[in-house]
Amino acid sequence: MQADSFHATASPIATASETSASNTPSFPTRFLALGRMDAPGRHADMIADLPTDPAELVRLTQNALIHQHVAKWVYDVDLSPERARETWLRTVEEKLGWLGEHGYRHIGDPHPMAAHMVGICRDFSVLGAALFKLAGIPARARCGFGTYFEPGKHIDHWVIEWWNAARGAWQLTDAQMDPPTAAKLQLDFDPMDVPRNRFLTGPVAWQLARSGGADAQSFGIFQWWGYDYLCCNLMLDVNALLNTPMQPWDGWDGYKDLPSGQWTEADWAVVDRLVALADRVDDDFDAFRAFVAEDDRIRVPEDWGLIRNYNDCPPSV
Repeated sequence: MQADSFHATASPIATASETSASNTPSFPTRFLALGRMDAPGRHADMIADLPTDPAELVRLTQNALIHQHVAKWVYDVDLSPERARETWLRTVEEKLGWLGEHGYRHIGDPHPMAAHMVGICRDFSVLGAALFKLAGIPARARCGFGTYFEPGKHIDHWVIEWWNAARGAWQLTDAQMDPPTAAKLQLDFDPMDVPRNRFLTGPVAWQLARSGGADAQSFGIFQWWGYDYLCCNLMLDVNALLNTPMQPWDGWDGYKDLPSGQWTEADWAVVDRLVALADRVDDDFDAFRAFVAEDDRIRVPEDWGLIRNYNDCPPSV
Protein backbone atom coordinates (compact mmCIF):
# COMPACT_ATOMS: atom_id res chain seq x y z
CA MET A 1 0.00 0.00 0.00
CA GLN A 2 2.01 2.95 -1.25
CA ALA A 3 0.98 6.47 -0.31
CA ASP A 4 0.18 7.23 -3.96
CA SER A 5 -2.20 4.29 -4.15
CA PHE A 6 -4.32 5.72 -1.35
CA HIS A 7 -4.49 9.09 -3.10
CA ALA A 8 -5.28 7.60 -6.47
CA THR A 9 -8.27 5.63 -5.23
CA ALA A 10 -9.77 8.42 -3.13
CA SER A 11 -13.25 9.64 -4.03
CA PRO A 12 -13.73 13.18 -2.69
CA ILE A 13 -16.76 13.94 -0.55
CA ALA A 14 -18.31 17.25 0.36
CA THR A 15 -16.64 18.91 3.33
CA ALA A 16 -18.14 21.25 5.90
CA SER A 17 -17.12 24.32 3.90
CA GLU A 18 -19.31 23.10 1.05
CA THR A 19 -22.53 22.76 3.01
CA SER A 20 -24.64 25.10 5.08
CA ALA A 21 -24.26 24.95 8.85
CA SER A 22 -27.40 24.27 10.86
CA ASN A 23 -26.34 25.94 14.09
CA THR A 24 -23.74 28.70 14.32
CA PRO A 25 -21.34 29.86 11.59
CA SER A 26 -18.54 27.89 13.28
CA PHE A 27 -20.46 24.61 13.35
CA PRO A 28 -19.13 22.04 12.54
CA THR A 29 -15.93 23.63 11.22
CA ARG A 30 -14.69 24.22 14.78
CA PHE A 31 -13.88 20.49 14.76
CA LEU A 32 -11.33 21.00 11.99
CA ALA A 33 -8.96 22.65 14.45
CA LEU A 34 -5.87 20.73 15.49
CA GLY A 35 -4.59 20.97 19.03
CA ARG A 36 -1.80 19.90 21.27
CA MET A 37 -2.86 16.26 21.08
CA ASP A 38 -3.40 15.81 17.36
CA ALA A 39 -1.17 18.27 15.49
CA PRO A 40 1.49 16.43 13.45
CA GLY A 41 4.16 18.97 14.38
CA ARG A 42 7.57 18.29 12.88
CA HIS A 43 6.29 15.11 11.20
CA ALA A 44 3.72 16.73 8.89
CA ASP A 45 5.50 15.29 5.86
CA MET A 46 4.52 11.81 7.00
CA ILE A 47 0.85 12.59 6.42
CA ALA A 48 1.14 14.77 3.33
CA ASP A 49 -1.15 14.41 0.31
CA LEU A 50 -3.97 12.75 2.19
CA PRO A 51 -7.02 11.38 0.37
CA THR A 52 -10.43 12.83 1.16
CA ASP A 53 -12.37 9.57 1.19
CA PRO A 54 -13.15 8.64 4.83
CA ALA A 55 -12.66 4.92 4.13
CA GLU A 56 -9.18 5.58 2.75
CA LEU A 57 -8.31 7.70 5.80
CA VAL A 58 -9.37 4.81 8.02
CA ARG A 59 -7.19 2.41 6.01
CA LEU A 60 -4.23 4.73 6.50
CA THR A 61 -4.87 4.65 10.24
CA GLN A 62 -5.01 0.85 10.19
CA ASN A 63 -1.79 0.81 8.18
CA ALA A 64 0.03 2.40 11.12
CA LEU A 65 -1.38 0.61 14.17
CA ILE A 66 -1.95 -2.84 15.64
CA HIS A 67 -4.19 -3.27 18.65
CA GLN A 68 -2.40 -4.42 21.78
CA HIS A 69 -5.06 -6.88 22.89
CA VAL A 70 -6.05 -8.53 19.61
CA ALA A 71 -2.64 -8.86 17.95
CA LYS A 72 -2.39 -12.59 18.63
CA TRP A 73 -6.10 -13.37 18.31
CA VAL A 74 -6.62 -11.59 15.00
CA TYR A 75 -3.20 -11.48 13.30
CA ASP A 76 -1.22 -14.23 15.07
CA VAL A 77 1.35 -11.60 16.06
CA ASP A 78 3.16 -12.05 19.37
CA LEU A 79 3.98 -8.78 21.10
CA SER A 80 6.62 -8.54 23.79
CA PRO A 81 5.63 -6.92 27.11
CA GLU A 82 8.01 -4.06 26.32
CA ARG A 83 6.01 -3.12 23.25
CA ALA A 84 3.03 -2.24 25.44
CA ARG A 85 4.90 0.96 26.25
CA GLU A 86 4.25 2.16 22.70
CA THR A 87 0.67 2.82 23.79
CA TRP A 88 1.94 5.35 26.32
CA LEU A 89 2.86 7.83 23.57
CA ARG A 90 -0.02 10.30 23.83
CA THR A 91 0.17 12.68 20.90
CA VAL A 92 -0.09 12.24 17.16
CA GLU A 93 3.29 13.93 16.81
CA GLU A 94 4.83 11.34 19.13
CA LYS A 95 3.17 8.50 17.24
CA LEU A 96 4.36 9.78 13.87
CA GLY A 97 7.82 10.14 15.36
CA TRP A 98 7.79 6.48 16.42
CA LEU A 99 6.68 5.42 12.95
CA GLY A 100 9.46 7.47 11.39
CA GLU A 101 12.02 5.84 13.64
CA HIS A 102 10.74 2.39 12.63
CA GLY A 103 10.87 2.53 8.86
CA TYR A 104 7.91 4.66 7.81
CA ARG A 105 8.54 7.60 5.50
CA HIS A 106 4.79 8.13 5.03
CA ILE A 107 1.82 6.72 6.92
CA GLY A 108 0.81 4.91 3.72
CA ASP A 109 4.06 2.96 3.39
CA PRO A 110 3.38 -0.79 3.47
CA HIS A 111 4.57 -2.69 6.54
CA PRO A 112 3.72 -6.12 7.97
CA MET A 113 1.35 -6.10 10.93
CA ALA A 114 4.11 -6.94 13.39
CA ALA A 115 5.89 -3.72 12.38
CA HIS A 116 2.88 -1.50 13.09
CA MET A 117 2.91 0.67 16.19
CA VAL A 118 1.11 -0.91 19.15
CA GLY A 119 -1.98 1.01 20.18
CA ILE A 120 -5.44 0.74 21.66
CA CYS A 121 -8.83 1.91 20.38
CA ARG A 122 -8.12 5.41 21.64
CA ASP A 123 -5.05 5.60 19.38
CA PHE A 124 -6.95 4.45 16.30
CA SER A 125 -9.56 7.13 17.03
CA VAL A 126 -7.22 10.01 17.84
CA LEU A 127 -4.90 9.36 14.90
CA GLY A 128 -7.83 8.74 12.59
CA ALA A 129 -9.65 11.90 13.64
CA ALA A 130 -6.47 13.90 13.03
CA LEU A 131 -6.24 12.52 9.49
CA PHE A 132 -9.89 13.41 8.87
CA LYS A 133 -9.27 16.99 10.02
CA LEU A 134 -6.15 17.33 7.88
CA ALA A 135 -8.19 16.10 4.91
CA GLY A 136 -10.74 18.85 5.54
CA ILE A 137 -13.40 16.74 7.28
CA PRO A 138 -14.53 17.88 10.76
CA ALA A 139 -13.93 15.06 13.23
CA ARG A 140 -13.53 14.27 16.91
CA ALA A 141 -12.49 11.22 18.90
CA ARG A 142 -15.29 9.91 21.12
CA CYS A 143 -14.94 7.78 24.24
CA GLY A 144 -17.76 5.59 25.44
CA PHE A 145 -18.91 1.99 25.28
CA GLY A 146 -19.47 -0.58 22.53
CA THR A 147 -22.15 -3.25 22.66
CA TYR A 148 -20.49 -5.48 20.03
CA PHE A 149 -17.76 -7.09 22.11
CA GLU A 150 -19.59 -9.13 24.76
CA PRO A 151 -23.31 -9.94 24.79
CA GLY A 152 -25.18 -7.93 27.39
CA LYS A 153 -22.14 -5.75 28.16
CA HIS A 154 -21.19 -2.18 27.37
CA ILE A 155 -17.44 -2.40 26.84
CA ASP A 156 -15.00 0.49 27.14
CA HIS A 157 -14.19 1.77 23.63
CA TRP A 158 -13.35 4.75 21.39
CA VAL A 159 -14.49 5.63 17.86
CA ILE A 160 -14.22 8.51 15.38
CA GLU A 161 -17.17 10.85 14.96
CA TRP A 162 -16.96 12.78 11.70
CA TRP A 163 -19.18 15.23 9.89
CA ASN A 164 -20.89 13.64 6.89
CA ALA A 165 -21.82 16.74 4.92
CA ALA A 166 -23.94 14.77 2.47
CA ARG A 167 -26.16 13.69 5.38
CA GLY A 168 -25.78 16.90 7.34
CA ALA A 169 -25.04 14.79 10.42
CA TRP A 170 -22.28 13.25 12.49
CA GLN A 171 -21.33 9.67 11.65
CA LEU A 172 -19.56 7.14 13.88
CA THR A 173 -16.70 5.09 12.46
CA ASP A 174 -14.72 2.40 14.28
CA ALA A 175 -11.21 2.69 12.83
CA GLN A 176 -10.01 -0.33 14.79
CA MET A 177 -12.37 -2.64 12.90
CA ASP A 178 -10.38 -3.69 9.85
CA PRO A 179 -11.81 -6.67 7.91
CA PRO A 180 -9.97 -9.35 9.96
CA THR A 181 -11.08 -7.85 13.28
CA ALA A 182 -14.65 -7.29 12.10
CA ALA A 183 -14.77 -10.90 10.90
CA LYS A 184 -13.49 -12.24 14.23
CA LEU A 185 -16.17 -10.27 16.08
CA GLN A 186 -18.82 -11.23 13.51
CA LEU A 187 -20.03 -7.66 13.24
CA ASP A 188 -23.49 -7.25 11.76
CA PHE A 189 -22.96 -3.64 10.66
CA ASP A 190 -20.49 -1.61 8.60
CA PRO A 191 -17.72 -0.27 10.90
CA MET A 192 -17.62 2.88 8.78
CA ASP A 193 -21.16 3.63 9.94
CA VAL A 194 -21.62 2.38 13.50
CA PRO A 195 -25.25 2.53 14.67
CA ARG A 196 -25.85 4.80 17.64
CA ASN A 197 -27.21 1.90 19.68
CA ARG A 198 -24.00 -0.09 19.12
CA PHE A 199 -21.69 2.62 20.42
CA LEU A 200 -22.78 4.91 23.24
CA THR A 201 -20.82 8.09 23.85
CA GLY A 202 -19.88 8.96 27.42
CA PRO A 203 -22.88 11.26 28.01
CA VAL A 204 -25.36 8.85 26.43
CA ALA A 205 -24.04 5.93 28.49
CA TRP A 206 -24.26 7.98 31.70
CA GLN A 207 -27.85 9.00 31.00
CA LEU A 208 -28.81 5.42 30.19
CA ALA A 209 -27.46 4.16 33.51
CA ARG A 210 -28.88 7.05 35.55
CA SER A 211 -32.35 6.60 34.04
CA GLY A 212 -32.37 2.89 34.80
CA GLY A 213 -32.32 1.98 31.13
CA ALA A 214 -29.26 -0.18 31.70
CA ASP A 215 -27.45 -1.58 34.72
CA ALA A 216 -24.46 0.59 35.61
CA GLN A 217 -22.56 -2.61 36.36
CA SER A 218 -22.78 -3.58 32.67
CA PHE A 219 -20.44 -0.70 31.74
CA GLY A 220 -16.71 -1.24 31.96
CA ILE A 221 -13.97 -3.69 31.06
CA PHE A 222 -12.03 -6.54 32.66
CA GLN A 223 -12.60 -6.22 36.44
CA TRP A 224 -13.61 -2.52 36.36
CA TRP A 225 -17.36 -1.84 36.15
CA GLY A 226 -20.04 0.55 37.25
CA TYR A 227 -20.28 4.28 37.87
CA ASP A 228 -16.56 4.74 38.42
CA TYR A 229 -15.89 3.51 34.90
CA LEU A 230 -18.86 5.41 33.50
CA CYS A 231 -17.36 8.55 35.04
CA CYS A 232 -13.87 7.70 33.74
CA ASN A 233 -15.11 7.53 30.16
CA LEU A 234 -17.38 10.52 30.59
CA MET A 235 -14.44 12.69 31.69
CA LEU A 236 -12.35 11.39 28.80
CA ASP A 237 -15.16 12.09 26.34
CA VAL A 238 -15.99 15.63 27.47
CA ASN A 239 -12.33 16.59 27.30
CA ALA A 240 -12.06 14.93 23.89
CA LEU A 241 -14.90 17.19 22.72
CA LEU A 242 -12.58 20.05 23.68
CA ASN A 243 -9.79 18.48 21.63
CA THR A 244 -7.89 16.96 24.54
CA PRO A 245 -8.50 13.20 24.26
CA MET A 246 -6.47 11.79 27.12
CA GLN A 247 -5.47 8.16 27.69
CA PRO A 248 -7.54 5.81 29.87
CA TRP A 249 -4.73 5.46 32.41
CA ASP A 250 -4.25 9.23 32.72
CA GLY A 251 -5.39 10.56 36.07
CA TRP A 252 -5.74 14.04 37.53
CA ASP A 253 -7.32 15.56 40.63
CA GLY A 254 -11.08 15.63 40.29
CA TYR A 255 -13.85 13.37 39.09
CA LYS A 256 -11.58 11.29 36.84
CA ASP A 257 -9.90 9.92 39.98
CA LEU A 258 -12.50 10.40 42.73
CA PRO A 259 -14.48 7.20 43.39
CA SER A 260 -18.19 7.80 43.00
CA GLY A 261 -18.74 6.27 46.42
CA GLN A 262 -17.14 9.41 47.87
CA TRP A 263 -19.32 11.86 45.96
CA THR A 264 -21.81 14.16 47.64
CA GLU A 265 -25.26 14.92 46.24
CA ALA A 266 -23.75 18.13 44.88
CA ASP A 267 -21.14 16.13 42.96
CA TRP A 268 -23.82 14.00 41.32
CA ALA A 269 -25.68 17.18 40.35
CA VAL A 270 -22.55 18.68 38.79
CA VAL A 271 -21.88 15.59 36.70
CA ASP A 272 -25.51 15.29 35.64
CA ARG A 273 -25.41 18.93 34.53
CA LEU A 274 -22.17 18.27 32.63
CA VAL A 275 -23.80 15.34 30.86
CA ALA A 276 -26.78 17.44 29.81
CA LEU A 277 -24.49 20.08 28.32
CA ALA A 278 -22.22 17.54 26.63
CA ASP A 279 -25.19 15.79 25.09
CA ARG A 280 -26.15 19.10 23.45
CA VAL A 281 -22.63 20.22 22.61
CA ASP A 282 -23.54 21.09 19.03
CA ASP A 283 -26.51 23.18 20.12
CA ASP A 284 -24.60 25.30 22.64
CA PHE A 285 -20.89 24.65 22.44
CA ASP A 286 -19.99 27.83 24.31
CA ALA A 287 -22.07 26.87 27.37
CA PHE A 288 -20.48 23.41 27.42
CA ARG A 289 -16.97 24.78 27.05
CA ALA A 290 -17.49 27.40 29.77
CA PHE A 291 -18.88 24.84 32.22
CA VAL A 292 -15.84 22.60 31.78
CA ALA A 293 -13.36 25.49 31.85
CA GLU A 294 -14.73 26.76 35.15
CA ASP A 295 -14.39 23.43 36.99
CA ASP A 296 -10.92 21.98 37.51
CA ARG A 297 -12.52 18.76 38.75
CA ILE A 298 -13.53 18.13 35.13
CA ARG A 299 -11.00 19.70 32.79
CA VAL A 300 -7.58 18.31 32.00
CA PRO A 301 -4.84 20.36 33.70
CA GLU A 302 -3.01 22.78 31.43
CA ASP A 303 0.21 21.44 32.92
CA TRP A 304 0.42 17.83 31.76
CA GLY A 305 3.09 17.29 34.36
CA LEU A 306 0.22 17.11 36.86
CA ILE A 307 -1.26 14.07 35.10
CA ARG A 308 -0.59 10.68 36.65
CA ASN A 309 0.00 7.62 34.46
CA TYR A 310 -1.50 4.65 36.26
CA ASN A 311 0.49 1.83 34.71
CA ASP A 312 -1.78 -0.72 36.36
CA CYS A 313 -4.97 0.98 35.15
CA PRO A 314 -7.09 -0.91 32.64
CA PRO A 315 -6.03 -0.35 29.04
CA SER A 316 -8.92 0.58 26.80
CA VAL A 317 -10.30 -1.81 24.20
